[in-house]
Parts: sequence; structure tokens; C-alpha cells
Amino acid sequence: MVTPNYVPMPPKPGKTIIKIVRVAESETHICLDYDIGIGPAVGYAHYIYQITGTWPLRWIITTKQAGAIVLQHLLSAIQSTAPHANQICDAVGVSLVVHLDYTDDSHAAVRVCRSYPLGHFKVAPDDIRLDKNASWAIGSAEYIRAHLMAANSGLPVILVAHHCEKQSPMVDWCADNGIVLLPSLLPAGDYQLPNGKTLVDRKANLLELYNDFAMPDNRLRYENAAMIASAHNMQLVYVVATDPQDAIADLESLKAWSAPVPGTNIVASGDKLYAHLVRYQWAYPNIAFVFCDQRQICSTIYHQI
Repeated sequence: MVTPNYVPMPPKPGKTIIKIVRVAESETHICLDYDIGIGPAVGYAHYIYQITGTWPLRWIITTKQAGAIVLQHLLSAIQSTAPHANQICDAVGVSLVVHLDYTDDSHAAVRVCRSYPLGHFKVAPDDIRLDKNASWAIGSAEYIRAHLMAANSGLPVILVAHHCEKQSPMVDWCADNGIVLLPSLLPAGDYQLPNGKTLVDRKANLLELYNDFAMPDNRLRYENAAMIASAHNMQLVYVVATDPQDAIADLESLKAWSAPVPGTNIVASGDKLYAHLVRYQWAYPNIAFVFCDQRQICSTIYHQI
């Protein structure tokens, strides 16, 4: 038997996010198959199905016992994220918050006790934070976990370049702000919204920008990135973190900037960098540069995409 790369923990009691994947109704019951959307149990039903062929998480509501008030409460929770839903059978693909408890003293399985609208729940950052020390390579356990969160949680999603952004401050910022980072193979840059038309390339400081655009060994790579973005009909925005003392607000203000390049006798010239960036924008009109205080780098990236 093939063992999946990602192995989740069994779900435990408490509030969590679930996704309804199937709904079946009869005269006496409503049966909702679901999966876990966040935390160490994310994708548990998907995993068990892969290795056994059976779906382990099933929420069965006996309509007569539940009564109209309980069913209306559930429908209201569904409609909080799916306003189009007129009845519970419209809940397929909907994410909502539930309270889980063990079915009995054996603690072998869980059941849904109550449902809540998705917006009434504050996600714990560690329940969606990507592991900076794990591999994000395509097909890795962390890659699969991130995709299960994106598929099941109903939370906002940002695509992130899987090969170069593991130590980015965006990892913690997104977790703190209830956003799922999804490792992906992007055409260029570091960040993109799903189906978005803007790519963002993060630059940690002005020296990184200088090294990438004013040094001849790197120029061709960035010109190719601009061309590739254009081929996808996308804008490529470079968001550059600056120190407040640099007083950089736009390209023009770069002219007054200079800084020693660590480990060399070279002094980075703002005039030289300005000339390269202006030429780059002239050649590739789909390119933009945005400078921001290093303390606002993450929020700036989010607003740009």
C-alpha cells in the first residue's frame, strides 16, 4: 500500500473549520460528509479515504430530533459564506465553523455538536502557519498540507514561490492575519493571488535591489522575468523594503542614496541604480517599483496583489 506524504492527526474536540464535501438527504436524515480545514488534522478525511477507500467524517442530522430551529441555525451558518444557499443541500463546497466532541468515552471518533458562521471564528496562527524548516517542494508533505488548507478552510489564499520565500516575514504575517500561504510555481516573482493578474517580487532592502538590477550578472534574469510576466498578461511589481533613514519614497529619491556593499570595496550608487530601473521600466511597461518602510513590507505586498 502506498503511504501518502502528508499524514494528519485525528481531529480532536473543540472549534475548528470544516468543509462540506457531500450532502445526502432522506425523509428522516441529512448526511453531510466533511473534512477538516485547519490545524494538525487538516485533510484527515482525505487521508483516510486515500488509504482505506472510506470517508470517515460524517455529520448525520436526524431531522425530526433536530427540529426547525436547529436546521435554520445550520442554514444560517452556511449562508454566511454561501449567500446563494437556499437549503442545506446547497452546502457542498461550503466552509463553516463547528464544535467537535468525542462520540463516546472511547475517544475513537468525533461528532459535530454545533455550527457557527465562518466569520465568527478567530483562527489560531499556528493552525495555518507553514513550517519554515520543512520542504515546500511540489508534492512534499508541507506542500500537500498547504493545499488542503487552501481547499478546505474558506480562508483567503496567497500563492507563494515554493523555492525561495520560506524565511520571508510573510509566513508569520499571513498566519497572524488568517491567510493561507500556498507554495506554488509562479511564472515570475514571489507572490500572487489565485487567478490574479499581478505578481509581486519582494526585495528585503535597497542593496538587494541594487545587486539584482545594477550588477550585470543578474540583469538578464530580471529582464526575462518581465518578459514572462508580460507573456502571461500580468504586471510585475517589485516591493522594496527600506529603512526610514534612507528617505526613499519613489525612483527619483534613489538618486541621493548610496551604501557600502558588505564584503566588498564597492559603494552602491543610487544614481546608477536609478538609471537601470528607469531603463528597465522603459523596456518593460508592465513593471512597477514600490518602496515602503520595512515594517510595512507584508501589508504592502498584500495590497499590491
